[in-house]
Amino acid sequence: MLTVIDQFSRQSPLVEPRFGFGGRDVVAALDQVISRTGIPLSITVDHGTEFTSKALEEWAYQRGVKLDFTHPGKPTENGHIESFNGRLRDECLNVPSSFLWTMHDTRSNVGESTTMSLVHTAPWVT
Repeated sequence: MLTVIDQFSRQSPLVEPRFGFGGRDVVAALDQVISRTGIPLSITVDHGTEFTSKALEEWAYQRGVKLDFTHPGKPTENGHIESFNGRLRDECLNVPSSFLWTMHDTRSNVGESTTMSLVHTAPWVT
């Protein structure tokens, strides 16, 4: 799941459930976000392969966005997203094992449970 959090407003302009993301998938998702919110000054990411990809590096360079990587093994450096992801798992994804959800069900459940608005002038973080 790819989640984007605005550090200023604490709202999420993007929650995208999927089984996996590559660098190009992240770039496409970020392009969707910036078409609605504007280009951020920087984004904070971990060291997942989708964030260390050449596609994201080129995307950031072309738009003048600083990529701010957390230190490996230090999730507290990006505490807002870690907290949000924990709440998202608890409220939307952790269901009794008797429920077998499809990806469509997951997208519907996540969409109903998250705030999707954003303050347009605030820098955001993934």
